[in-house]
Amino acid sequence: MARFGFRWGPEGRADAGKWNLEAKEGRSNTDVKLKLSVLEDGAQKHEVVEVAFPYFAGATTPHFPNNTQQGELNRAKVPAVRLRFADGTEALVATVFDLQVAQYGIDRGLGSGAKDYDDNAPYTPAWQEKITGVPRDQVITVARQFADNADKTHGKSMIIIGAAMNHWYHADMNYRGVINLLMLCGCVGQSGGGWAHYVGQEKLRPQTGWTALAFALDWIRPPRQQNSTSFFYAHTDQWRYEKLDVAEVLSPLADKKAFGGSLIDYNVRAERMGWLPSAPQLKTNPLKVVKDAHAAGLDPKDYVVKALKDGSLQ
Repeated sequence: MARFGFRWGPEGRADAGKWNLEAKEGRSNTDVKLKLSVLEDGAQKHEVVEVAFPYFAGATTPHFPNNTQQGELNRAKVPAVRLRFADGTEALVATVFDLQVAQYGIDRGLGSGAKDYDDNAPYTPAWQEKITGVPRDQVITVARQFADNADKTHGKSMIIIGAAMNHWYHADMNYRGVINLLMLCGCVGQSGGGWAHYVGQEKLRPQTGWTALAFALDWIRPPRQQNSTSFFYAHTDQWRYEKLDVAEVLSPLADKKAFGGSLIDYNVRAERMGWLPSAPQLKTNPLKVVKDAHAAGLDPKDYVVKALKDGSLQ
């Protein structure tokens, strides 16, 4: 099994050494062919399976007439390979690219998706034209020119974004669209290509996601950053006036009985489980906690554990 994308060292341990970002197997240094799709060369026997993707538009459309705020399911065909393990269990495996292409509604001869740009099917230029008002020809032209330039320059196509996009409720969706476009055209990490910004506020949203690559954090302890949305949501008491219920934004694939409560409940749970860094976490100033720990002759973390247990720290 190729250890591409995993840490490995002289002993072959997954937690030792540096990341393996080459198409090599590991200690044996055997070349490994990495596949973008299981359809690439037809060498592997694959099967076609149906996958349900949550569709969140918040409104009905001709292709999703039953869509509500809770979302609707978009079903598409995906090529997958069935793996059998030593213990007798099986698993269907698909590449990320195959899943993404299926969700974008591209026909690959598998029984789902649009056959061309003018096909009145989900996610085509013709489909979006009725929703956004942007002519399909303009969408096609911009996409082709962007991709053609990226191909000719080895990824030197760039998108520059200011603060305006960041001011919309659905800003994250716009960011994801931009990231996908750059990724599919091979522009990420290329000098002269990728995503550029010129307003400090705008870059805060995706900053945490960039830090691992931008600052080589695989080799040092990464900083834990709290997103500003959660900080202000909690400390300005916006949660007290929240009208949106969790059920309204829950994936239609999820069990609604298992996910109840308000949005602030999920922020609190994430903090308690260590998923969401938050500040302040203690009622006492952290600087005073450190001073008290030193005065008690204890390591700050040991002092915090002891103080939380005896109730002197909240």
